[in-house]
Amino acid sequence: MLRSNLVQTKSNALFYLWPCLVMAQNHKQPNLTFQTDFFHAVNHWVVLPKNGSEHHYLYGYLYFDPAKGIVFYLENTLAFDGTWKLNRDKKSYVLQKTMRDPEMKVALLPKSIQQLWNLPEKPAALGAIPKKNTADYAAALGRYFNQLEQSSLAVPLLKKALRKNPNHSNLLFELGFAYNAKARYKKAIRVLELLVQDSPSQKAWEELGYAYLQTQTIAAAENCYMQALHYCKSTEEIQKIGSEMHRVFLKFGASDYANKWEAIAKNGEIPEKPNAENDPRILLIKR
Repeated sequence: MLRSNLVQTKSNALFYLWPCLVMAQNHKQPNLTFQTDFFHAVNHWVVLPKNGSEHHYLYGYLYFDPAKGIVFYLENTLAFDGTWKLNRDKKSYVLQKTMRDPEMKVALLPKSIQQLWNLPEKPAALGAIPKKNTADYAAALGRYFNQLEQSSLAVPLLKKALRKNPNHSNLLFELGFAYNAKARYKKAIRVLELLVQDSPSQKAWEELGYAYLQTQTIAAAENCYMQALHYCKSTEEIQKIGSEMHRVFLKFGASDYANKWEAIAKNGEIPEKPNAENDPRILLIKR
């Protein structure tokens, strides 16, 4: 009789404890919501949204590689059937994927889950991750955002980096490019004028020329593109730019300029001297 009562007591206790055990198990489950833009999740463990054709979710680490952009390093997979099931099989491959879809939302893994799954601060295989507070890092990240057509993200980080590094050529170029992309042409001109004074290059002159064109400052724009020609490495490259600028100036109704660039497109020769009166470098001095 005593043994029977003890068994019944244990059974009742287990019955009452069962909801608590379930709650404790559920508490350990990550509440994953895919609502964070991936570019706001750099240096975090994340879960990627499931592709319709996939049976599992991918989880891993997001980091920024200055040569590639924001990269997802795959750690392993997750399955979900009411609760999250972690695949602990050791993977026999390395998957790193550069993030290219600016619309993608990821789920951040909370610290409690990282500890539960024994995840390190970052994957050991990644080694040293570039420091975020360097000018080169900011310039590379700005370039990546510009390539993704996310110039609104590029502008604030580039401006912040320029406060400490006001003459950094890559920061200036990417900020000028971002301003052009956002149709803030006067700001682009101010930034790019500083750039061509200290670190002139073909792409800097062309970007400045584009900004001048958009503000209908045709003479200054034309001289910028003339300056860019001097960095060409072949006659074919000169002819290609000449042909492009011929079409551009026709579009803007500047037939005199269009005719000049048509001649450049045909003979591949750079005119001896741009009109000094309209040379952007002279205009800068006059201001």
